Amino acid sequence: MQRKKLLALEINKNRADVPAMQAVVEFQHKGKYVNYTTHQYNYVYDAFIDESTGEKTLIVDMFKPAPAAEFLYRLFIGKNKQGDDKWFIVKSDGTVSESSLPVDYYCNQFYYQFSADTDKVIDEYLSDTKSYAKGKGIKKIIAWQKAVREKRLKDKYQKIKDSISYELAEIRPLPQAVHKWIDNTVMAYSRYMFYDANSKKQTTARCSVCGNEVTINKVRSGDKVTCPVCHKKCTAKPYRKYLNSNGFCNRETIMYLQPFKGTRFCAREFIIEYYFDCGRINPYIRIKELVRTTCDFDGQEMRVQEQYTYDEDYKGGDWRKGFYKSVNSSLQLYPGTLNKIFKRVKGFNKWHIDYGKIARLCNPIAFEKLYNAVNKVASLNNIINNGLINLARDVITYRYNGNIDGYDLTKGSLSKSFGITKDDLKILKHLNPGILELQLYKAYQQTGRKIDIEELKEFFTINAMINCGVNDMRRILEHSSLRKFCQFFRRWENGNCAKQYDSYYWDQRRTFFRDYKDYIENATLLEYDLSNLEVLYPKNFKQAHDLASDIVNDKNFSEGELPQIARQYEKYRNLYSYEDKDFCIMPPVRHNDLKNEGKTLCHCVATYAKKVATEKTIILFIRKTSEKEKPYFTLELNPVTLRIEQCRGFENCSYPNKVKKFMDKWYKTKIEPLKTLKRSKEKCQTTEA
Repeated sequence: MQRKKLLALEINKNRADVPAMQAVVEFQHKGKYVNYTTHQYNYVYDAFIDESTGEKTLIVDMFKPAPAAEFLYRLFIGKNKQGDDKWFIVKSDGTVSESSLPVDYYCNQFYYQFSADTDKVIDEYLSDTKSYAKGKGIKKIIAWQKAVREKRLKDKYQKIKDSISYELAEIRPLPQAVHKWIDNTVMAYSRYMFYDANSKKQTTARCSVCGNEVTINKVRSGDKVTCPVCHKKCTAKPYRKYLNSNGFCNRETIMYLQPFKGTRFCAREFIIEYYFDCGRINPYIRIKELVRTTCDFDGQEMRVQEQYTYDEDYKGGDWRKGFYKSVNSSLQLYPGTLNKIFKRVKGFNKWHIDYGKIARLCNPIAFEKLYNAVNKVASLNNIINNGLINLARDVITYRYNGNIDGYDLTKGSLSKSFGITKDDLKILKHLNPGILELQLYKAYQQTGRKIDIEELKEFFTINAMINCGVNDMRRILEHSSLRKFCQFFRRWENGNCAKQYDSYYWDQRRTFFRDYKDYIENATLLEYDLSNLEVLYPKNFKQAHDLASDIVNDKNFSEGELPQIARQYEKYRNLYSYEDKDFCIMPPVRHNDLKNEGKTLCHCVATYAKKVATEKTIILFIRKTSEKEKPYFTLELNPVTLRIEQCRGFENCSYPNKVKKFMDKWYKTKIEPLKTLKRSKEKCQTTEA
């Protein structure tokens, strides 16, 4: 279509006197109580063939009928150089668009042909489209445009589908070895022995693996049973209860790395579902692929090339690009192809680590983190060989999230990288700690207590539920042993958590330690005797917690004095007080000093009183030497790290440069020696242990 020549054609807009332009439609409305007639103006169209450009072009003019008799737009229909169908519209204001014929979807449209030959012109031009463009005149054009758009869209999606098929041409069905791994490892817990309950010593049961009916000794739900036929370990489950239920489904997600040509590979994510329903003994197995991620290596760096996501509703086919999903998710990783893929990278894996072995021991795991950790964590092989599986899993998972502070992972020996001695290793093999558990063990060791393996095992088990940190454990050990704390928790758990919660977020054990810390903090403020075990671990913990909280939150108490602050004064004065010719720094003498500081400087330091009293933070006052009684700036110091958390003045303003110089001088003179002394003490404790 030659657009410039077609747009230059003259448009006859003055057709108001033509009979067709006077067309009006009458609508008869018949109701129960009233009958009336309304009129609606419609559209009038004219069509003709133009060959002035050397091409056959269909031109359709659209008008409003009288009394407006207004020209609306002109439609051009033809073909481009490639022979594809093409059209464009020029409106009355001269704007040109390639949109389809305007359609009013909110009311009935009535089109009138300009003459008796108008529809014939359109039908003859679109005569080869009868199979998919039904109707006459304008309706035929609307149907034809819709069909053309659908064909274009289909062709577009087909190109996308063909390109994806070409890029994923090396994809093959899951090997039989992967299916065996899924059945024997990933979904091994989905093997059940459905037994009939009776009072005899033996009962009839059905194995979900082999499907045979066998006789077994009387069992309880959840017991482990070995099938006498297939010799597979199964979980006992009452058959009648299963029949009366809606069934259940065990679901896992796996990652299978398929090698491609060269150094490329495809990370394929599958969801595995084992359905048990309708009393069926053998499960219905469903394996569905969700994501395909093609990867390659740039030197020794792994690069994600493209990602494809399964989408049933996508018109271009089952797979589509661009729906990014992280490849760092910890999934059940198939170990069989890891060595084949990763060992193709030249100069990699200088410690000759077996990738498959790590994956088997540390699953679930992310393949990208595994790849990076193998080359960058020198001690990983030693960790695995010494049976510290949980530590290896944490190192691989958290190494690149910056969550492993204080460890040099470039060192090959456990002593240099984690500070683990031979004596420690004997104990840690029994504990199998993760990163947090290792930190807790070291903190326990620094207290000088004799290592009790069973005590630590129990505490680590409980800590997985209550999330106790290193400093929290130190506070526990200030008053009693971990064993007594564990006994206290188990007693509380038996009395308050008899119900098995289906959801992790509804488990009361998650909030236990938070409440216990609140109780200890309030008990310290109230000066309870925490050396008394009945006070430290009350029989009715909820009652004791609520009572202490009510007393502390009482208005008279909160507005009164906290004697702990006054008792800290002598200690803090010797440690932190400093003065020069311009400024001085000092701790608060009593609780009211904090209130006065906050009131004068218009900030919230008064709310820090409880934290100061319980030594969770340290508040110091910066004053002018000439005006020691007048509040100037307030400094907060972390009691554990000895780091300056903040320093605020009037209305929380920041400190000027002269105050900064003073703070730097004070920190170098008073705080740096304290930090050095603290590090040396910790080193001595570690050496003695």
